[in-house]
Amino acid sequence: MTFSDFETHTKTLISKNLKKELGKTVKVRQQHAYTSQTGNTYKIDVSFLVNILGVDYLTLVECKYWNKRVDREKVGYFKAIIDDLKAQKGIIVTTKGFQKGAIEYARSQNIALILLRGNKLVVLLYLDLTDFEIEQIMKAVLHVKNELLNICYN
Repeated sequence: MTFSDFETHTKTLISKNLKKELGKTVKVRQQHAYTSQTGNTYKIDVSFLVNILGVDYLTLVECKYWNKRVDREKVGYFKAIIDDLKAQKGIIVTTKGFQKGAIEYARSQNIALILLRGNKLVVLLYLDLTDFEIEQIMKAVLHVKNELLNICYN
C-alpha cells in the first residue's frame, strides 16, 4: 500500500462510518486545500464538514502511514493547523500507533487518535467528555437522524 492508498482507504472507511452513524452521506474530501484567516494554506489528507442543527463542524484527518509510531511533535504541529483553520476536531490515523508523549498531548488537546487495522478504525483516544456533553451530542445526532427519516418517509 502506498501513502496515497492509505489516505484513500482512510477516506473510504470514514465515509462509510459517517453514513452508518449519521444516516446520511457526508462529503469526505482528500487532499483538499484550506486557507486560514491568516492567509496560510494547508493541504489536508482527509477532511469532512458535518452540519448538525444548522451548525457546521469541520474535522481534519491527518494520515500517518509510517514505519514508526507517531510522536508528540507531529501531534503538536497538527494541533497548530487545527487552530489556524479553526476546525472543530482533529483526528490522526496511523497503522503503527503513538508514542506516550503524543497520546498525552492529544488527550490534553482533544485530538482523536485512531489505529487503522485492515478495514477497521480502532479509536484509541477520543474525547474526555462529561456525561452531560455526551448526552447533548447524542440528542443532536438522534434529532438529525429522525429529521432525515421524516423527510425520507413523508
